[in-house]
Amino acid sequence: MLEAAPNRALQAALAKADIILGVTGVPGAVGEIVPASWLRAGGAALTVMGYDEFGPEIPEAEILGGRMPINFCLKRPTLNRYMDPTLTAQVLAIEALVKYPERYPPGIHPLPKTLRGLPLADLCCRWCGPTNKPRCEEGG
Repeated sequence: MLEAAPNRALQAALAKADIILGVTGVPGAVGEIVPASWLRAGGAALTVMGYDEFGPEIPEAEILGGRMPINFCLKRPTLNRYMDPTLTAQVLAIEALVKYPERYPPGIHPLPKTLRGLPLADLCCRWCGPTNKPRCEEGG
């Protein structure tokens, strides 16, 4: 677990913040260390980038985008040239695997066809390379 202790400087900074972004990578970490009242004091927008780091003391309605990473709460996520497409692919692949495990026996599979039209599909085809491009176009 993270080792940290709330202090007056942190409390003052949180009271002045416009945005408080959880990026520890540890579910509930911020909520375990920082009192919820400090997070609410200045009316800052609370956001998460990976895990719900604010914990149960902060209701989902108080977190911008809910408990979902802020970049993925949009219908079409804000694009980051390098990381977002690959993270989006991972999230969508995991979602497909969880929803339809019978469709994905052990092995390597193309991304679902539902990705057509997303910038991610173009990236997928670039990574597949020219020899796999037809397969990429068929599968995702």
